[in-house]
Amino acid sequence: MYKDEGPDPPTSSTMTPASEAKGKRVEINQFYLTDIPNTMQRKGWLQGARFMRRWFAAPAFELPLEYKTGSKSASTLAPAHVLEDLPIRWLQSASSRVWPTVEEIVKEFQHVDYHNNRLGKVYGIVDNLSKGLIILMKRIDRMGLIDHQSSKLRTRVISLPTSSALQLDDTSQFNLEKFGEYGLFDALDDVFAALGAFSLKMAATDFNTYVDDRGYSIIQINEIGLYVRDTYDFLNEDGEDQKLGFWNKNDVKKGAAAIFSDVVIELPEFYWKVTNNDFNEYRRLFSLGGDFIAFSTVERFSVDITIRLNAEDFEEYSVRKNKI
Repeated sequence: MYKDEGPDPPTSSTMTPASEAKGKRVEINQFYLTDIPNTMQRKGWLQGARFMRRWFAAPAFELPLEYKTGSKSASTLAPAHVLEDLPIRWLQSASSRVWPTVEEIVKEFQHVDYHNNRLGKVYGIVDNLSKGLIILMKRIDRMGLIDHQSSKLRTRVISLPTSSALQLDDTSQFNLEKFGEYGLFDALDDVFAALGAFSLKMAATDFNTYVDDRGYSIIQINEIGLYVRDTYDFLNEDGEDQKLGFWNKNDVKKGAAAIFSDVVIELPEFYWKVTNNDFNEYRRLFSLGGDFIAFSTVERFSVDITIRLNAEDFEEYSVRKNKI
């Protein structure tokens, strides 16, 4: 089987498929869980191979759920459980489905004046402030930039030209775009191998706050930073053992036609089902397998975002800030 090396495992086995009229023997090479990074390497999935090798080599560590959900900051983890050097531009070359969304977000923020669903006021709903704006106001509130007595912003210039993604996650991140699991017809690639489902996060990296001559409190954002945050773990959040594809030493398949099978057979190739529980069992048996949080480098873009706040907006913020 593929779980991992046990005592003196066989290196191959043979079988005679019923479809072979002459009984031709087909060799099946033994496949182990720890072979998966080598498969990724052969396919050119270098980040996926690097991430998984890091996991296999680390002492056993299961990431607490609060870090996966983001309710607890990654900055409180030991450095051994955080990776910060994934090049964000790798997304552009590794997958055809991700970078177009990055470009759409940057285009959307080239000029924002008042209304914006990600970071501004929203048309036609009871809650006028977008969720992203509430989050940004919470960030600047922690910086001491809101005078609650007067319902005004204090004048300040904030520039974060060298802050890492880990630092921005705690200071000025305001929204995110989620990328889910690959669909049935999506091509598998290095982004699938390294990240699976992940978040592309947005942070204000150069902005200033002040009160204009009409009494409006202004947040003027001149630059945003985009980065990836992902948790590399094998938690089964919904109670179902998550399937991670069908693997052999050369390739991987989604195996949609083999939902109830442990193997996909496409002679002469055999592909073995891999799930989250296989990695959890490996960790239990060998006391190896360390979950971690992965951050990319930060890509910064010049933007022109102007947000005007009045007394009613600060009142709405005070009501909603603890609900988001």
